[in-house]
Amino acid sequence: MIDRQNGLDITKPKAAYMGGFAIVRVTDGFMDVVLAEAGEVAFTAVFGKRFG
Repeated sequence: MIDRQNGLDITKPKAAYMGGFAIVRVTDGFMDVVLAEAGEVAFTAVFGKRFG
């Protein structure tokens, strides 16, 4: 789940015991988040944000 509530960006992958995981890359200029499910890897949601 990727959502925005009260000005906050919220990311919550599916529970790890159910095969969910997140990959996050943060640099000085941006942040990328990918939510996925293991097994036959399936990307379920993506989110990108620029800083500044």
